[in-house]
Amino acid sequence: MKKGTKEKMLILTGNYGDGHIQVAQAIQDAMQIRFPHMEPVIIDFMEWVHPYINHLSRNVYLQAVKTFPQVYGYLYQKTRRQSGMIGDGSSTIQKFDLLSQPYNRN
Repeated sequence: MKKGTKEKMLILTGNYGDGHIQVAQAIQDAMQIRFPHMEPVIIDFMEWVHPYINHLSRNVYLQAVKTFPQVYGYLYQKTRRQSGMIGDGSSTIQKFDLLSQPYNRN
């Protein structure tokens, strides 16, 4: 790595509503504070991999949420409970600490 060049941390997100983008930006802000030696980079994964499908799937998703908000709310709450994402965030901070370590291929 060139002297003065920061290591990059990739943050993958999806533009399916504002929540994903806001979380990616919050992670980026936190990384800039906690790991100033790294440069967080946000990429919209679906836009990058499948730009045409992304446009279609995003519109379908947003229409479905508008048309069936109760179904969206039910699925959202169901996945939050099962994934264990409700908490104090300490496990996420521990994962950031782990991710900030240099990658060793051996």
